[in-house]
Amino acid sequence: MFSKIVSVLLVALLASGCSAYKSAEMTPAQVQQKIAAGDLAAVGDKVRVATTDGQTHRFKVTAVTDQAILGDDVSIPINDVTTVETLELSGGRTAAAVGGGVALWTIIVAVALGGTIAL
Repeated sequence: MFSKIVSVLLVALLASGCSAYKSAEMTPAQVQQKIAAGDLAAVGDKVRVATTDGQTHRFKVTAVTDQAILGDDVSIPINDVTTVETLELSGGRTAAAVGGGVALWTIIVAVALGGTIAL
């Protein structure tokens, strides 16, 4: 039972550390042009969109038109968008999470088996 709980926690840890939002340095006008052209966000992308009213919206893109970027419960007019960041896999974070997970698992197994660890 203990090992199942630890395994679930490790998977959650690894999954949360493997991605990061990526943005391009552009003016709001450039961002809006790229969205309208279909070059900045695509259906299925997970995005973080900042708007002119100062709000930030996180959602999975379901459609992009020349007028708006849409998610399940959100439709943001392109003219209101100031930045778009897409969630992408991060190689460095993935490597660190896997290495940390392996080290943590080794320690847990050693302690569970009654051993000691010399640091």
